[in-house]
Amino acid sequence: MNIKVSTDHEYLHIAVKDTGAGISTENKLKLFKLFGFIQETSSQNTSGIGLGLMISKHLVEQYNGSIWVDSELGVGSTFFFKLKLFQNEVDHEQIEVITTKFIY
Repeated sequence: MNIKVSTDHEYLHIAVKDTGAGISTENKLKLFKLFGFIQETSSQNTSGIGLGLMISKHLVEQYNGSIWVDSELGVGSTFFFKLKLFQNEVDHEQIEVITTKFIY
């Protein structure tokens, strides 16, 4: 897993990348919907009920942001989200520290 955090003057950008099974185009349409549980392979964790990404989408949108996924079957997925920043509240040096600590 790789987590990248960056910022511009308007948004905080976060990308979470994995090298898992990936998600088909058909299933990507289900991801951010209520009970949007998908199962690409039988070896995946099936304990979820499909609420996590829908809740994430709702929270991100409440802060004038957006969330999306880029994925390829057999290669993995990258989930992106961006959150609108408030003026004068961003410490760019602190963002650099966070980025360094969370890259796996």
